Amino acid sequence: MTEPEQELFRRLVAAASRVCRLADEPDVFDEYNDSDGLRDFLDALAELDKLLREVDPVPLPPARQPAPTVADVLAVLLALPGVPGLEELTGRLDDEQVEKALRVALNLSDRHRQTNLIVRLAPRLSEVQAQRALTVVPTMDRASQQMLTLVALLPRLPEARRSASARFALAAASRLHPATGASSLMKLAPWLDAAQRATLYDIVTSRLGDGSGPELCWLAEHYLPEQRTAALNKIIQVADGNSRAVLLTAIAPHLDEAQLAVATDAAAGIIEPGFRARALAGVARSLPAARRRQAVSAALTAAGEATGDGHSYLAWKDLFPLLEPDQLGDALAAVAAVRDGHSRAHSLSLLIPLLPSTLLPTAAAAARAIADHGARAAALASLVPYLPDEVRTSAVSAAAEALTERPGGPWASHLRVLAPHLTTEQLAGLWEVALREEREYPQQALATLAPFVDADRRGQALELALSYEPQHLVDAVHELAPHLDAARRGRAYEEIRQIQEPASRARGLARLVAYLSPSETAEVAQEALATAGTLRDPGARAALLAELVPHLDGTSRETALAWAFAAATAIEPEDRCPGFPALTRLVPLIAGAGEGN
Repeated sequence: MTEPEQELFRRLVAAASRVCRLADEPDVFDEYNDSDGLRDFLDALAELDKLLREVDPVPLPPARQPAPTVADVLAVLLALPGVPGLEELTGRLDDEQVEKALRVALNLSDRHRQTNLIVRLAPRLSEVQAQRALTVVPTMDRASQQMLTLVALLPRLPEARRSASARFALAAASRLHPATGASSLMKLAPWLDAAQRATLYDIVTSRLGDGSGPELCWLAEHYLPEQRTAALNKIIQVADGNSRAVLLTAIAPHLDEAQLAVATDAAAGIIEPGFRARALAGVARSLPAARRRQAVSAALTAAGEATGDGHSYLAWKDLFPLLEPDQLGDALAAVAAVRDGHSRAHSLSLLIPLLPSTLLPTAAAAARAIADHGARAAALASLVPYLPDEVRTSAVSAAAEALTERPGGPWASHLRVLAPHLTTEQLAGLWEVALREEREYPQQALATLAPFVDADRRGQALELALSYEPQHLVDAVHELAPHLDAARRGRAYEEIRQIQEPASRARGLARLVAYLSPSETAEVAQEALATAGTLRDPGARAALLAELVPHLDGTSRETALAWAFAAATAIEPEDRCPGFPALTRLVPLIAGAGEGN
Protein backbone atom coordinates (compact mmCIF):
# COMPACT_ATOMS: atom_id res chain seq x y z
CA MET A 1 0.00 0.00 0.00
CA THR A 2 1.49 3.33 -1.03
CA GLU A 3 1.93 6.20 1.42
CA PRO A 4 -0.98 8.21 -0.13
CA GLU A 5 -3.17 5.12 0.09
CA GLN A 6 -2.18 4.60 3.74
CA GLU A 7 -2.98 8.22 4.51
CA LEU A 8 -6.40 7.92 2.87
CA PHE A 9 -7.07 4.73 4.85
CA ARG A 10 -6.11 6.48 8.13
CA ARG A 11 -8.46 9.36 7.32
CA LEU A 12 -11.24 6.89 6.53
CA VAL A 13 -10.81 5.08 9.87
CA ALA A 14 -10.71 8.38 11.74
CA ALA A 15 -13.87 9.61 10.03
CA ALA A 16 -15.73 6.37 10.77
CA SER A 17 -14.65 6.50 14.42
CA ARG A 18 -15.83 10.09 14.70
CA VAL A 19 -19.26 9.18 13.30
CA CYS A 20 -19.63 6.31 15.80
CA ARG A 21 -18.56 8.52 18.70
CA LEU A 22 -20.93 11.37 17.82
CA ALA A 23 -23.82 8.97 17.19
CA ASP A 24 -23.85 8.22 20.92
CA GLU A 25 -24.90 11.78 21.77
CA PRO A 26 -28.40 11.55 23.33
CA ASP A 27 -30.17 14.18 21.24
CA VAL A 28 -28.30 13.86 17.96
CA PHE A 29 -31.24 12.28 16.11
CA ASP A 30 -33.76 15.00 17.05
CA GLU A 31 -34.56 16.56 13.64
CA TYR A 32 -35.33 19.95 15.23
CA ASN A 33 -32.22 19.95 17.40
CA ASP A 34 -30.04 22.94 16.55
CA SER A 35 -27.11 21.97 18.76
CA ASP A 36 -23.48 21.95 17.79
CA GLY A 37 -23.51 18.20 18.45
CA LEU A 38 -25.99 17.55 15.65
CA ARG A 39 -24.08 19.77 13.25
CA ASP A 40 -20.85 17.97 14.11
CA PHE A 41 -22.52 14.60 13.50
CA LEU A 42 -23.86 15.67 10.11
CA ASP A 43 -20.47 17.08 9.13
CA ALA A 44 -18.83 13.80 10.17
CA LEU A 45 -21.26 11.79 8.06
CA ALA A 46 -20.62 14.03 5.07
CA GLU A 47 -16.85 13.70 5.50
CA LEU A 48 -17.11 9.90 5.74
CA ASP A 49 -19.28 9.78 2.63
CA LYS A 50 -16.82 11.97 0.75
CA LEU A 51 -13.91 9.72 1.68
CA LEU A 52 -15.80 6.59 0.71
CA ARG A 53 -16.52 8.06 -2.70
CA GLU A 54 -12.87 9.01 -3.02
CA VAL A 55 -11.74 5.48 -2.15
CA ASP A 56 -14.27 3.74 -4.37
CA PRO A 57 -16.10 6.20 -6.65
CA VAL A 58 -19.42 5.23 -8.17
CA PRO A 59 -19.13 5.48 -11.97
CA LEU A 60 -21.91 7.48 -13.59
CA PRO A 61 -23.87 5.89 -16.44
CA PRO A 62 -23.73 7.56 -19.87
CA ALA A 63 -25.28 11.02 -19.70
CA ARG A 64 -27.68 10.40 -22.56
CA GLN A 65 -29.76 7.27 -22.43
CA PRO A 66 -33.26 6.63 -23.72
CA ALA A 67 -35.89 6.47 -21.01
CA PRO A 68 -37.16 2.97 -20.23
CA THR A 69 -40.65 1.99 -21.29
CA VAL A 70 -43.32 0.25 -19.25
CA ALA A 71 -42.61 -2.81 -21.40
CA ASP A 72 -38.97 -2.70 -20.25
CA VAL A 73 -40.04 -2.75 -16.60
CA LEU A 74 -42.48 -5.60 -17.19
CA ALA A 75 -39.84 -7.59 -19.06
CA VAL A 76 -37.44 -7.33 -16.13
CA LEU A 77 -40.09 -8.34 -13.59
CA LEU A 78 -41.27 -11.28 -15.65
CA ALA A 79 -37.70 -12.53 -15.99
CA LEU A 80 -37.08 -12.52 -12.22
CA PRO A 81 -37.80 -15.57 -10.05
CA GLY A 82 -41.22 -15.14 -8.48
CA VAL A 83 -41.98 -11.99 -10.56
CA PRO A 84 -41.72 -9.63 -7.53
CA GLY A 85 -43.99 -6.61 -7.69
CA LEU A 86 -46.00 -7.82 -10.66
CA GLU A 87 -49.23 -7.71 -8.62
CA GLU A 88 -49.23 -3.91 -8.94
CA LEU A 89 -48.93 -4.00 -12.72
CA THR A 90 -51.25 -6.79 -13.89
CA GLY A 91 -53.52 -4.30 -15.63
CA ARG A 92 -50.66 -3.40 -17.99
CA LEU A 93 -49.87 -6.93 -19.14
CA ASP A 94 -50.66 -8.12 -22.64
CA ASP A 95 -52.20 -11.55 -23.20
CA GLU A 96 -48.86 -13.28 -23.65
CA GLN A 97 -47.52 -11.72 -20.44
CA VAL A 98 -50.70 -12.71 -18.56
CA GLU A 99 -50.10 -16.33 -19.56
CA LYS A 100 -46.47 -16.15 -18.43
CA ALA A 101 -47.45 -14.55 -15.12
CA LEU A 102 -50.09 -17.22 -14.54
CA ARG A 103 -47.55 -19.99 -15.09
CA VAL A 104 -45.28 -18.37 -12.52
CA ALA A 105 -48.17 -17.93 -10.06
CA LEU A 106 -49.20 -21.58 -10.30
CA ASN A 107 -45.67 -22.67 -9.37
CA LEU A 108 -45.05 -20.30 -6.46
CA SER A 109 -44.32 -22.05 -3.16
CA ASP A 110 -45.22 -18.92 -1.17
CA ARG A 111 -48.99 -19.41 -0.90
CA HIS A 112 -49.60 -15.85 0.27
CA ARG A 113 -47.94 -14.42 -2.82
CA GLN A 114 -49.61 -17.05 -4.97
CA THR A 115 -53.02 -15.96 -3.69
CA ASN A 116 -52.30 -12.27 -4.23
CA LEU A 117 -50.97 -12.75 -7.74
CA ILE A 118 -53.86 -14.98 -8.89
CA VAL A 119 -56.40 -12.56 -7.39
CA ARG A 120 -54.80 -9.64 -9.25
CA LEU A 121 -54.53 -11.63 -12.49
CA ALA A 122 -58.10 -13.01 -12.31
CA PRO A 123 -59.87 -10.19 -14.24
CA ARG A 124 -57.47 -10.81 -17.16
CA LEU A 125 -57.89 -14.58 -17.31
CA SER A 126 -59.82 -16.52 -19.93
CA GLU A 127 -62.15 -19.36 -18.92
CA VAL A 128 -59.45 -21.91 -19.69
CA GLN A 129 -56.85 -20.01 -17.66
CA ALA A 130 -59.27 -19.56 -14.75
CA GLN A 131 -59.87 -23.32 -14.65
CA ARG A 132 -56.11 -23.92 -14.57
CA ALA A 133 -55.84 -21.50 -11.66
CA LEU A 134 -58.61 -23.41 -9.91
CA THR A 135 -56.40 -26.50 -9.67
CA VAL A 136 -54.06 -24.96 -7.08
CA VAL A 137 -56.82 -23.90 -4.65
CA PRO A 138 -56.98 -27.24 -2.76
CA THR A 139 -53.22 -27.06 -2.15
CA MET A 140 -53.38 -23.67 -0.43
CA ASP A 141 -52.58 -23.67 3.29
CA ARG A 142 -55.28 -21.38 4.63
CA ALA A 143 -59.04 -21.20 4.25
CA SER A 144 -58.75 -17.44 3.67
CA GLN A 145 -56.39 -18.02 0.73
CA GLN A 146 -58.76 -20.57 -0.78
CA MET A 147 -61.80 -18.34 -0.40
CA LEU A 148 -60.15 -15.19 -1.73
CA THR A 149 -58.82 -17.04 -4.77
CA LEU A 150 -62.19 -18.65 -5.51
CA VAL A 151 -64.08 -15.38 -5.15
CA ALA A 152 -61.70 -13.76 -7.65
CA LEU A 153 -61.98 -16.68 -10.10
CA LEU A 154 -65.76 -17.22 -9.95
CA PRO A 155 -66.64 -14.48 -12.50
CA ARG A 156 -64.13 -15.97 -14.98
CA LEU A 157 -65.20 -19.61 -14.69
CA PRO A 158 -67.63 -21.29 -17.09
CA GLU A 159 -71.15 -21.65 -15.75
CA ALA A 160 -70.73 -25.40 -15.26
CA ARG A 161 -67.85 -24.92 -12.80
CA ARG A 162 -69.30 -22.07 -10.72
CA SER A 163 -71.73 -23.98 -8.51
CA ALA A 164 -69.17 -26.47 -7.21
CA SER A 165 -66.56 -23.72 -6.79
CA ALA A 166 -69.03 -21.57 -4.82
CA ARG A 167 -69.77 -24.50 -2.50
CA PHE A 168 -66.05 -25.03 -1.95
CA ALA A 169 -65.64 -21.32 -1.17
CA LEU A 170 -68.55 -21.39 1.31
CA ALA A 171 -66.97 -24.37 3.05
CA ALA A 172 -63.71 -22.42 3.26
CA ALA A 173 -65.61 -19.43 4.65
CA SER A 174 -66.92 -21.58 7.50
CA ARG A 175 -63.31 -22.33 8.53
CA LEU A 176 -62.10 -18.72 8.52
CA HIS A 177 -60.42 -17.32 11.59
CA PRO A 178 -62.77 -14.97 13.50
CA ALA A 179 -60.35 -12.07 12.98
CA THR A 180 -60.76 -12.28 9.20
CA GLY A 181 -62.77 -9.29 7.99
CA ALA A 182 -66.23 -10.10 6.71
CA SER A 183 -65.76 -7.79 3.72
CA SER A 184 -64.11 -10.68 1.87
CA LEU A 185 -67.06 -12.90 2.73
CA MET A 186 -69.46 -10.45 1.13
CA LYS A 187 -67.83 -10.89 -2.25
CA LEU A 188 -68.88 -14.50 -2.19
CA ALA A 189 -72.61 -13.80 -1.69
CA PRO A 190 -73.56 -13.00 -5.33
CA TRP A 191 -72.54 -16.52 -6.37
CA LEU A 192 -74.67 -18.33 -3.78
CA ASP A 193 -78.29 -19.43 -3.89
CA ALA A 194 -80.76 -18.36 -1.18
CA ALA A 195 -80.02 -21.28 1.13
CA GLN A 196 -76.28 -20.77 0.82
CA ARG A 197 -76.66 -17.03 1.47
CA ALA A 198 -78.54 -17.85 4.67
CA THR A 199 -75.61 -20.04 5.70
CA LEU A 200 -73.22 -17.21 4.88
CA TYR A 201 -75.33 -14.81 6.95
CA ASP A 202 -75.12 -17.19 9.91
CA ILE A 203 -71.34 -17.40 9.49
CA VAL A 204 -71.00 -13.62 9.52
CA THR A 205 -73.34 -12.93 12.42
CA SER A 206 -71.76 -15.66 14.53
CA ARG A 207 -68.40 -13.89 14.19
CA LEU A 208 -69.59 -10.42 15.19
CA GLY A 209 -68.73 -9.16 18.63
CA ASP A 210 -71.05 -7.04 20.75
CA GLY A 211 -71.23 -3.54 19.29
CA SER A 212 -69.54 -4.34 15.96
CA GLY A 213 -71.33 -4.53 12.68
CA PRO A 214 -70.11 -2.75 9.51
CA GLU A 215 -69.93 -6.18 7.89
CA LEU A 216 -73.54 -6.77 8.91
CA CYS A 217 -74.54 -3.65 7.00
CA TRP A 218 -72.65 -4.81 3.96
CA LEU A 219 -74.61 -8.03 4.08
CA ALA A 220 -77.93 -6.26 4.27
CA GLU A 221 -76.89 -3.52 1.84
CA HIS A 222 -75.51 -5.44 -1.07
CA TYR A 223 -76.14 -9.10 -1.04
CA LEU A 224 -78.78 -10.37 1.35
CA PRO A 225 -81.98 -8.34 1.07
CA GLU A 226 -83.93 -11.16 2.67
CA GLN A 227 -81.89 -10.63 5.84
CA ARG A 228 -82.32 -6.87 6.19
CA THR A 229 -84.95 -7.09 8.91
CA ALA A 230 -82.75 -9.42 10.92
CA ALA A 231 -79.74 -7.13 10.41
CA LEU A 232 -81.77 -4.09 11.49
CA ASN A 233 -82.94 -5.87 14.63
CA LYS A 234 -79.36 -6.74 15.50
CA ILE A 235 -78.28 -3.12 15.00
CA ILE A 236 -81.05 -1.89 17.31
CA GLN A 237 -79.57 -4.08 20.04
CA VAL A 238 -76.17 -2.37 19.78
CA ALA A 239 -75.72 -0.51 23.06
CA ASP A 240 -72.98 1.91 22.02
CA GLY A 241 -74.61 5.09 20.69
CA ASN A 242 -71.85 5.95 18.24
CA SER A 243 -71.78 2.43 16.76
CA ARG A 244 -75.56 2.35 16.46
CA ALA A 245 -75.55 5.75 14.72
CA VAL A 246 -72.94 4.60 12.20
CA LEU A 247 -74.77 1.35 11.47
CA LEU A 248 -78.21 2.94 11.12
CA THR A 249 -76.74 5.48 8.70
CA ALA A 250 -75.17 2.70 6.63
CA ILE A 251 -78.24 0.49 6.41
CA ALA A 252 -80.93 3.16 6.02
CA PRO A 253 -80.68 3.58 2.21
CA HIS A 254 -81.50 -0.12 1.78
CA LEU A 255 -84.61 -0.33 3.98
CA ASP A 256 -88.24 -0.23 2.97
CA GLU A 257 -90.75 2.20 4.48
CA ALA A 258 -91.71 0.02 7.45
CA GLN A 259 -88.09 -0.76 8.23
CA LEU A 260 -87.20 2.94 8.01
CA ALA A 261 -89.84 3.72 10.64
CA VAL A 262 -88.19 1.20 12.97
CA ALA A 263 -84.75 2.66 12.19
CA THR A 264 -85.98 6.21 12.92
CA ASP A 265 -87.31 5.14 16.32
CA ALA A 266 -84.04 3.39 17.07
CA ALA A 267 -82.12 6.56 16.19
CA ALA A 268 -84.38 8.72 18.34
CA GLY A 269 -83.83 6.33 21.25
CA ILE A 270 -80.07 6.94 21.47
CA ILE A 271 -79.42 8.67 24.80
CA GLU A 272 -76.34 10.73 23.98
CA PRO A 273 -77.55 13.77 21.97
CA GLY A 274 -74.57 14.06 19.63
CA PHE A 275 -74.83 10.46 18.53
CA ARG A 276 -78.63 10.75 18.39
CA ALA A 277 -78.25 13.69 16.02
CA ARG A 278 -75.88 11.69 13.79
CA ALA A 279 -78.23 8.73 13.66
CA LEU A 280 -81.31 10.85 12.89
CA ALA A 281 -79.46 12.73 10.18
CA GLY A 282 -78.20 9.48 8.68
CA VAL A 283 -81.66 7.93 8.56
CA ALA A 284 -83.33 11.17 7.41
CA ARG A 285 -81.58 11.09 4.05
CA SER A 286 -83.58 7.98 3.14
CA LEU A 287 -86.97 9.21 4.38
CA PRO A 288 -89.74 10.73 2.25
CA ALA A 289 -89.89 14.53 2.33
CA ALA A 290 -92.52 14.97 5.07
CA ARG A 291 -90.90 12.55 7.48
CA ARG A 292 -87.42 13.79 6.57
CA ARG A 293 -88.20 17.31 7.81
CA GLN A 294 -89.46 15.93 11.09
CA ALA A 295 -86.33 13.79 11.56
CA VAL A 296 -84.07 16.70 10.60
CA SER A 297 -85.77 18.93 13.17
CA ALA A 298 -85.25 16.29 15.84
CA ALA A 299 -81.60 15.93 14.79
CA LEU A 300 -81.13 19.70 14.93
CA THR A 301 -82.55 19.79 18.46
CA ALA A 302 -80.30 16.92 19.54
CA ALA A 303 -77.22 18.52 18.02
CA GLY A 304 -78.01 21.72 19.88
CA GLU A 305 -78.13 19.76 23.14
CA ALA A 306 -74.68 18.29 22.46
CA THR A 307 -72.93 21.59 23.11
CA GLY A 308 -70.46 20.42 25.70
CA ASP A 309 -69.03 17.18 24.39
CA GLY A 310 -66.81 18.44 21.59
CA HIS A 311 -68.29 15.86 19.20
CA SER A 312 -71.41 17.62 17.92
CA TYR A 313 -69.67 18.64 14.70
CA LEU A 314 -69.73 14.98 13.65
CA ALA A 315 -73.50 15.26 13.27
CA TRP A 316 -73.44 18.53 11.35
CA LYS A 317 -71.79 17.23 8.20
CA ASP A 318 -74.66 14.78 7.70
CA LEU A 319 -77.33 17.17 8.88
CA PHE A 320 -76.54 20.43 7.10
CA PRO A 321 -77.18 19.24 3.53
CA LEU A 322 -80.69 18.17 4.61
CA LEU A 323 -81.72 21.55 5.99
CA GLU A 324 -84.40 23.55 4.26
CA PRO A 325 -83.87 27.32 3.94
CA ASP A 326 -86.11 28.19 6.88
CA GLN A 327 -84.09 25.86 9.14
CA LEU A 328 -80.69 27.47 8.50
CA GLY A 329 -81.19 30.15 11.17
CA ASP A 330 -81.93 27.51 13.80
CA ALA A 331 -78.88 25.54 12.68
CA LEU A 332 -76.65 28.60 13.01
CA ALA A 333 -78.03 29.31 16.48
CA ALA A 334 -77.30 25.72 17.51
CA VAL A 335 -73.73 25.94 16.17
CA ALA A 336 -73.17 29.26 17.92
CA ALA A 337 -74.14 27.59 21.20
CA VAL A 338 -71.45 24.89 20.89
CA ARG A 339 -69.05 25.53 23.77
CA ASP A 340 -66.06 23.61 22.42
CA GLY A 341 -64.18 26.11 20.27
CA HIS A 342 -62.71 23.66 17.76
CA SER A 343 -66.07 21.93 17.30
CA ARG A 344 -67.76 25.27 16.70
CA ALA A 345 -65.06 26.30 14.22
CA HIS A 346 -65.41 23.07 12.26
CA SER A 347 -69.19 23.24 12.31
CA LEU A 348 -69.17 26.81 11.04
CA SER A 349 -66.85 25.86 8.19
CA LEU A 350 -69.42 23.26 7.10
CA LEU A 351 -72.43 25.54 7.46
CA ILE A 352 -71.09 28.78 5.96
CA PRO A 353 -71.38 27.76 2.27
CA LEU A 354 -75.12 27.15 2.79
CA LEU A 355 -76.00 30.41 4.53
CA PRO A 356 -77.74 33.32 2.86
CA SER A 357 -76.01 36.70 3.03
CA THR A 358 -78.39 37.89 5.76
CA LEU A 359 -76.98 35.31 8.19
CA LEU A 360 -73.29 35.85 7.43
CA PRO A 361 -72.76 38.64 10.02
CA THR A 362 -74.25 36.35 12.68
CA ALA A 363 -71.89 33.57 11.64
CA ALA A 364 -68.93 35.95 11.85
CA ALA A 365 -69.97 37.00 15.33
CA ALA A 366 -70.20 33.36 16.41
CA ALA A 367 -66.64 32.83 15.13
CA ARG A 368 -65.27 35.94 16.87
CA ALA A 369 -66.80 34.79 20.15
CA ILE A 370 -64.68 31.61 20.27
CA ALA A 371 -62.30 31.88 23.21
CA ASP A 372 -59.48 29.65 21.94
CA HIS A 373 -57.17 31.71 19.69
CA GLY A 374 -56.36 28.88 17.27
CA ALA A 375 -59.99 27.78 16.90
CA ARG A 376 -61.11 31.39 16.47
CA ALA A 377 -58.56 31.96 13.71
CA ALA A 378 -59.64 28.74 11.98
CA ALA A 379 -63.32 29.70 12.11
CA LEU A 380 -62.75 33.21 10.81
CA ALA A 381 -60.44 32.02 8.03
CA SER A 382 -63.10 29.58 6.82
CA LEU A 383 -65.64 32.43 6.71
CA VAL A 384 -63.53 35.02 4.89
CA PRO A 385 -64.14 33.84 1.28
CA TYR A 386 -67.93 34.09 1.77
CA LEU A 387 -68.21 37.38 3.67
CA PRO A 388 -69.25 40.69 2.11
CA ASP A 389 -66.65 43.46 2.22
CA GLU A 390 -68.18 45.30 5.16
CA VAL A 391 -67.98 42.16 7.33
CA ARG A 392 -64.79 40.66 5.89
CA THR A 393 -62.55 43.52 7.05
CA SER A 394 -63.36 43.07 10.72
CA ALA A 395 -63.21 39.26 10.41
CA VAL A 396 -59.76 39.40 8.84
CA SER A 397 -58.57 41.76 11.55
CA ALA A 398 -59.87 39.44 14.29
CA ALA A 399 -58.28 36.42 12.63
CA ALA A 400 -54.92 38.20 12.29
CA GLU A 401 -55.06 39.14 15.96
CA ALA A 402 -55.84 35.53 16.93
CA LEU A 403 -52.94 34.19 14.87
CA THR A 404 -50.62 36.73 16.43
CA GLU A 405 -51.65 35.52 19.88
CA ARG A 406 -51.51 31.80 19.06
CA PRO A 407 -49.46 30.88 15.98
CA GLY A 408 -48.62 27.29 15.18
CA GLY A 409 -50.56 24.21 14.15
CA PRO A 410 -52.12 24.58 10.70
CA TRP A 411 -51.70 28.34 10.76
CA ALA A 412 -49.99 28.46 7.35
CA SER A 413 -53.25 27.25 5.77
CA HIS A 414 -55.16 30.02 7.59
CA LEU A 415 -52.60 32.58 6.40
CA ARG A 416 -53.08 31.40 2.83
CA VAL A 417 -56.74 32.43 3.01
CA LEU A 418 -56.18 35.65 4.92
CA ALA A 419 -53.04 37.00 3.23
CA PRO A 420 -54.73 38.61 0.18
CA HIS A 421 -56.98 40.60 2.53
CA LEU A 422 -54.40 41.73 5.09
CA THR A 423 -53.36 45.36 5.44
CA THR A 424 -49.69 46.35 5.26
CA GLU A 425 -49.62 46.73 9.03
CA GLN A 426 -51.23 43.32 9.59
CA LEU A 427 -48.79 41.69 7.17
CA ALA A 428 -45.85 43.27 9.00
CA GLY A 429 -47.10 42.03 12.37
CA LEU A 430 -47.71 38.49 11.17
CA TRP A 431 -44.37 38.46 9.37
CA GLU A 432 -42.55 39.16 12.61
CA VAL A 433 -44.50 36.39 14.35
CA ALA A 434 -43.68 34.00 11.50
CA LEU A 435 -39.98 34.84 11.68
CA ARG A 436 -39.97 34.14 15.40
CA GLU A 437 -41.85 30.87 15.00
CA GLU A 438 -39.81 29.57 12.09
CA ARG A 439 -36.55 30.15 13.90
CA GLU A 440 -37.72 27.19 16.00
CA TYR A 441 -38.71 24.99 13.03
CA PRO A 442 -40.05 25.47 9.47
CA GLN A 443 -43.83 25.83 9.14
CA GLN A 444 -44.24 27.32 5.61
CA ALA A 445 -45.76 30.47 7.09
CA LEU A 446 -43.07 32.74 5.63
CA ALA A 447 -43.44 31.18 2.19
CA THR A 448 -47.22 31.69 2.42
CA LEU A 449 -46.80 35.39 3.18
CA ALA A 450 -43.89 35.90 0.75
CA PRO A 451 -46.01 36.89 -2.30
CA PHE A 452 -47.52 39.76 -0.33
CA VAL A 453 -44.40 41.33 1.23
CA ASP A 454 -41.50 43.33 -0.15
CA ALA A 455 -38.22 41.96 -1.47
CA ASP A 456 -36.30 42.72 1.72
CA ARG A 457 -38.61 40.56 3.79
CA ARG A 458 -38.34 37.76 1.25
CA GLY A 459 -34.59 38.09 1.68
CA GLN A 460 -35.06 37.66 5.44
CA ALA A 461 -37.01 34.48 4.82
CA LEU A 462 -34.30 33.15 2.52
CA GLU A 463 -31.54 33.83 5.03
CA LEU A 464 -33.50 31.97 7.70
CA ALA A 465 -34.13 29.07 5.32
CA LEU A 466 -30.43 28.84 4.52
CA SER A 467 -29.65 28.49 8.22
CA TYR A 468 -31.63 25.25 8.53
CA GLU A 469 -30.21 21.75 8.42
CA PRO A 470 -30.02 20.41 4.83
CA GLN A 471 -33.36 18.56 4.75
CA HIS A 472 -35.35 21.56 6.03
CA LEU A 473 -33.23 24.01 4.04
CA VAL A 474 -34.15 22.28 0.79
CA ASP A 475 -37.86 22.22 1.64
CA ALA A 476 -37.94 25.86 2.75
CA VAL A 477 -36.06 27.12 -0.32
CA HIS A 478 -38.39 25.13 -2.57
CA GLU A 479 -41.39 26.92 -1.04
CA LEU A 480 -39.74 30.36 -1.32
CA ALA A 481 -38.16 29.98 -4.76
CA PRO A 482 -41.19 31.17 -6.84
CA HIS A 483 -41.15 34.48 -4.94
CA LEU A 484 -37.42 35.26 -5.07
CA ASP A 485 -35.69 37.52 -7.55
CA ALA A 486 -32.90 36.20 -9.77
CA ALA A 487 -30.12 37.33 -7.42
CA ARG A 488 -31.61 35.59 -4.40
CA ARG A 489 -32.37 32.44 -6.38
CA GLY A 490 -28.72 32.47 -7.41
CA ARG A 491 -27.68 32.72 -3.77
CA ALA A 492 -29.99 29.81 -2.89
CA TYR A 493 -28.43 27.80 -5.72
CA GLU A 494 -24.89 28.43 -4.50
CA GLU A 495 -25.80 27.49 -0.93
CA ILE A 496 -27.50 24.28 -2.02
CA ARG A 497 -24.44 23.36 -4.06
CA GLN A 498 -22.41 23.50 -0.84
CA ILE A 499 -24.54 20.90 0.95
CA GLN A 500 -22.30 17.95 1.66
CA GLU A 501 -25.02 15.31 1.95
CA PRO A 502 -25.66 14.14 -1.65
CA ALA A 503 -29.37 13.29 -1.37
CA SER A 504 -30.34 16.71 0.03
CA ARG A 505 -28.09 18.49 -2.46
CA ALA A 506 -29.64 16.63 -5.39
CA ARG A 507 -33.20 17.29 -4.17
CA GLY A 508 -32.47 20.97 -3.68
CA LEU A 509 -30.93 21.39 -7.12
CA ALA A 510 -33.74 19.54 -8.90
CA ARG A 511 -36.41 21.60 -7.14
CA LEU A 512 -34.75 24.83 -8.26
CA VAL A 513 -34.76 23.87 -11.94
CA ALA A 514 -38.29 25.12 -12.60
CA TYR A 515 -37.40 28.63 -11.38
CA LEU A 516 -34.13 29.15 -13.23
CA SER A 517 -33.51 30.79 -16.57
CA PRO A 518 -33.40 28.56 -19.67
CA SER A 519 -29.65 29.01 -19.88
CA GLU A 520 -29.20 27.65 -16.34
CA THR A 521 -31.76 24.84 -16.38
CA ALA A 522 -29.78 22.17 -18.25
CA GLU A 523 -26.61 22.71 -16.21
CA VAL A 524 -28.37 22.57 -12.83
CA ALA A 525 -30.47 19.55 -13.83
CA GLN A 526 -27.31 17.70 -14.90
CA GLU A 527 -25.64 18.65 -11.63
CA ALA A 528 -28.61 17.26 -9.67
CA LEU A 529 -28.46 14.01 -11.65
CA ALA A 530 -24.71 13.67 -11.23
CA THR A 531 -25.07 14.18 -7.47
CA ALA A 532 -27.83 11.59 -7.16
CA GLY A 533 -25.86 9.20 -9.31
CA THR A 534 -23.00 9.13 -6.79
CA LEU A 535 -25.06 7.36 -4.10
CA ARG A 536 -23.39 4.03 -3.50
CA ASP A 537 -26.44 1.96 -2.55
CA PRO A 538 -28.42 1.17 -5.74
CA GLY A 539 -31.72 1.08 -3.85
CA ALA A 540 -31.17 4.55 -2.40
CA ARG A 541 -29.89 5.78 -5.77
CA ALA A 542 -32.99 4.47 -7.58
CA ALA A 543 -35.33 6.00 -5.00
CA LEU A 544 -33.65 9.42 -5.16
CA LEU A 545 -33.55 9.52 -8.96
CA ALA A 546 -37.24 8.60 -9.08
CA GLU A 547 -37.93 11.42 -6.62
CA LEU A 548 -36.15 13.89 -8.94
CA VAL A 549 -38.12 12.92 -12.06
CA PRO A 550 -41.21 15.14 -11.45
CA HIS A 551 -38.95 18.19 -11.15
CA LEU A 552 -37.19 17.61 -14.48
CA ASP A 553 -38.23 17.63 -18.10
CA GLY A 554 -36.92 16.81 -21.52
CA THR A 555 -33.56 15.08 -21.72
CA SER A 556 -32.92 15.44 -17.99
CA ARG A 557 -36.15 13.61 -17.17
CA GLU A 558 -35.31 10.79 -19.59
CA THR A 559 -31.83 10.48 -18.09
CA ALA A 560 -33.21 10.34 -14.53
CA LEU A 561 -35.61 7.56 -15.53
CA ALA A 562 -32.88 5.65 -17.32
CA TRP A 563 -30.48 5.91 -14.39
CA ALA A 564 -33.22 4.97 -11.88
CA PHE A 565 -34.09 1.93 -13.99
CA ALA A 566 -30.44 0.89 -14.18
CA ALA A 567 -30.00 1.34 -10.42
CA ALA A 568 -33.15 -0.65 -9.63
CA THR A 569 -32.08 -3.55 -11.79
CA ALA A 570 -28.70 -3.57 -10.03
CA ILE A 571 -30.22 -4.21 -6.59
CA GLU A 572 -29.27 -7.63 -5.27
CA PRO A 573 -32.19 -10.04 -4.74
CA GLU A 574 -31.74 -10.11 -0.97
CA ASP A 575 -31.90 -6.29 -0.84
CA ARG A 576 -35.14 -5.86 -2.78
CA CYS A 577 -38.03 -4.76 -0.62
CA PRO A 578 -41.26 -6.77 -0.91
CA GLY A 579 -43.01 -5.82 -4.12
CA PHE A 580 -39.77 -4.42 -5.62
CA PRO A 581 -40.89 -0.76 -5.28
CA ALA A 582 -37.58 0.52 -6.64
CA LEU A 583 -38.72 -0.78 -10.04
CA THR A 584 -42.51 -0.65 -9.88
CA ARG A 585 -42.57 2.99 -8.71
CA LEU A 586 -41.07 3.94 -12.08
CA VAL A 587 -44.14 2.81 -14.04
CA PRO A 588 -46.44 5.79 -13.25
CA LEU A 589 -43.50 8.13 -13.86
CA ILE A 590 -42.86 6.56 -17.26
CA ALA A 591 -46.57 6.58 -18.09
CA GLY A 592 -46.78 10.21 -17.00
CA ALA A 593 -44.07 11.03 -19.50
CA GLY A 594 -46.28 9.77 -22.29
CA GLU A 595 -45.22 6.13 -22.47
CA GLY A 596 -48.17 4.16 -23.67
CA ASN A 597 -46.91 0.61 -23.38
